[in-house]
Amino acid sequence: MKYTMYISINDKVFALCSLLNIYVYLLRIE
Repeated sequence: MKYTMYISINDKVFALCSLLNIYVYLLRIE
């Protein structure tokens, strides 16, 4: 149970980082 919770938290952090990277990338283009 703990392990799956850790994985799901990890996925959320990864998704947030990806969104931030895309956001910064778009800002740099302009």
